[in-house]
Amino acid sequence: MLDESGEIASFVMGLIVAGGLFALVTGGPRLLRGSNQWMGAVLSSSLDGWQRTAASVSAILAVFWSFLLVAGFYSPVAAAAPETVPHVGPATREALAVDIWVLIVAIPLAFGLAEGLVTKRRGLALAREVVGGLVYLPALALALAVFFPWTLWERARRMLRRDVQHFHRIFIEIDRYDAVLECIATRLRDHGLDVRAVPAPLAVRVGRWLAHHLGPPAFRERTPYLLHTLVGEGVGLAVYPSLLDLFASKQVIGRARSALWGQLPPEGFWWTRSRAGRELEASILGRYGELPDDIPAKLATLEGGPDEWRALHQEYLMVTHVPVVERAEV
Repeated sequence: MLDESGEIASFVMGLIVAGGLFALVTGGPRLLRGSNQWMGAVLSSSLDGWQRTAASVSAILAVFWSFLLVAGFYSPVAAAAPETVPHVGPATREALAVDIWVLIVAIPLAFGLAEGLVTKRRGLALAREVVGGLVYLPALALALAVFFPWTLWERARRMLRRDVQHFHRIFIEIDRYDAVLECIATRLRDHGLDVRAVPAPLAVRVGRWLAHHLGPPAFRERTPYLLHTLVGEGVGLAVYPSLLDLFASKQVIGRARSALWGQLPPEGFWWTRSRAGRELEASILGRYGELPDDIPAKLATLEGGPDEWRALHQEYLMVTHVPVVERAEV
């Protein structure tokens, strides 16, 4: 137990930790939900299935560890403060500080152990992974510390400019990323939006470098690629392998939407992320041959999110109503 000022600070810190974890787990309000989508897209775009879930859990653990680190540096100050609670002595305060630092060291070691077990390391290699946890978790925490303030600033900047924003979860095959990016840019230009490809913002590049060079090896990008954003007058589109982040002024948002959603997707681009949705989308796009007759029935029973259903329904309407010659040109 700390003195009164220490108790107040600890209570506030507890609220921050609980609120931060709740926002990360549930998505929280729109502002934090957008930041959560951004962070997931930047740090674990090419991951899928259990790896993506594990990366999200690792990010939550890194946030928790960051607050522990702050508490570890704060505890000695609180321990030296004048005592206001008579029955609590300096020994109890020092024990609390020691316990916090034990957790600060033990959590990364446990994280490294889990990393080693997941990657099936044995013997000396497993021991190196355990010690490596002292680098992996802090690097991930630092990447989030660099990236999260930028997401808040970017969201606030767009709100002040009153840009219309759209987030859409997608999947881009990494080896086709550059070709997909160029195809999207061409479609935007065809709709009168003069866009150019620029590298991702500095905060994004720094955060990605920390996470993918110093962070957990199991969650690093398998295929290196340069993340880009398409920018033009009144429009911007960040193209992540797992997320499209569109922001545009009200004057051009209609043309941007038409460019993105008004045509069939290029090779290597998928509007769906679930396995069932991906298989159904491949059938609609003719990747398995002729269009099956049971597509409407499969759409009616698809166990996916509303975004996936809308995308598949629109693709089906385009395939069944757009002439074959026009589809071939797409």
